[in-house]
Amino acid sequence: MTSKTELPNGHLQFLKALSRPTDYQKLLIELYEKTERSPIEEKKLYALIRTEKANIRANKAKKDMQHLLNAENKKQQAQQRKDRTKRLIELGALFDIAHLGHHDPATLVGMLNNISTAIAPDSDKWTNWHKQGVSILHERKQAKNAKQAQSEDQNH
Repeated sequence: MTSKTELPNGHLQFLKALSRPTDYQKLLIELYEKTERSPIEEKKLYALIRTEKANIRANKAKKDMQHLLNAENKKQQAQQRKDRTKRLIELGALFDIAHLGHHDPATLVGMLNNISTAIAPDSDKWTNWHKQGVSILHERKQAKNAKQAQSEDQNH
């Protein structure tokens, strides 16, 4: 543990290497290196060291907070990428379910673009397609569940 008139290891060299030290940092270096100090200079040095240590702690706290914020951002970005990937996989599976997976992407985009621009958003066709899609997906899910149940029965 450093005494009240000591800087952390290597900090004096750090201060000396600064291209633009503050006035108080210049004074701290000067007083720290002085071998014979008056009582007033000792008080000034002690105050300067306390200030520098407080700055070190504050900078560390800022750095820690920045790391925390960056970690949260990275976590959120990773979750967004996962969600997007999942959505794209699901959309690809829908093309297979609709037996459209064998068409090239340009054909599919052209087809979907024509449908979405030719049919009004409030058209009954969208509602009918939704109902039909729910029915198809429900039937597939029931078939999958039945197949799983049959497989479990055979394993037991």
